[in-house]
Amino acid sequence: MEWSRKGAVLVQCAVGWVLLSLSFALLVISVTSLGWRDVPELSQVFLTSYIVGFVSLVTPGGLGIREGIMTLMLTPLAGAGPAAALAILSRLWVTVTEVIALLPAWWWYRRDSLRTQAPSSPSGQS
Repeated sequence: MEWSRKGAVLVQCAVGWVLLSLSFALLVISVTSLGWRDVPELSQVFLTSYIVGFVSLVTPGGLGIREGIMTLMLTPLAGAGPAAALAILSRLWVTVTEVIALLPAWWWYRRDSLRTQAPSSPSGQS
């Protein structure tokens, strides 16, 4: 892969992470009394907890690890109870968005696999 293409992929990934962390911050703002001034810290909470959960080799998908880190980091901002609820809401939100993102790929796969199947002949005919 040439360097300009690698650079483009790097920029796309960076933009994706910025948008993902910003959308998490907006989710939190929409259900709490936190405001726009908290966006940088909320983005940091999401990115840190996601990365720690991702590199965790103990649990699949960082299940529990991500939520624990997120709860610890959100507690000073929102309190312990709301922080735990936000961590669970975040897991549900990420899961739903990943499933939604997967649906077009599944549809294309099904469409292409149906197109490539040879038509079957009726039984009893050669």
